[in-house]
Amino acid sequence: DLCDTILKQKEKEVEAAKQKETEQLEKFRARVRGMEENENYSILDLLLTSSSIGEFISAMEDMQVIVESDKKLADDYIAAREEAERVRNEYLSVKNEYKEHLDVLNAEQGRLERQIAEADALIISLEEDTESAIAEYEISIASEDKMAKYLDEMSLQYAHEQDAELRTDFSGVSVLSAEDNALNR
Repeated sequence: DLCDTILKQKEKEVEAAKQKETEQLEKFRARVRGMEENENYSILDLLLTSSSIGEFISAMEDMQVIVESDKKLADDYIAAREEAERVRNEYLSVKNEYKEHLDVLNAEQGRLERQIAEADALIISLEEDTESAIAEYEISIASEDKMAKYLDEMSLQYAHEQDAELRTDFSGVSVLSAEDNALNR
């Protein structure tokens, strides 16, 4: 995942910055120990121990180079410490952003899972309602078919009764139609 890759890269940068800071601190400490062991010669010591002005000036120039080197060591350590702090802060910022995005995504995932569960429940309910409606429909169709058959039978019976009544009214004697003759046979 992209965020994990970015975080791992930032962690490597933090470790590299810490390593550089530690190296610069060790160099600075070694120099301070060296100065303590050599008891830091003062300008007065140089003046008193120098055999000539040229030797004194040369020693002063050497001392100036050492002071500049010491200042560079201190500056390098401070720069390494500030860089480590900057990289650490950048890492923490990226990590916090990642956590915020992850929290948002987790909340969204939870919301979507709830919606899916609700949709599943609705689908199950609709399937049950559909099955119930189909069963009711089939019962209704069967009842209608039964009723239609019954009505057909009643209609046919009524027609026969009417036909028979008409024949009786016509002559007072029952007259059979060709259809009735065919049925009686």
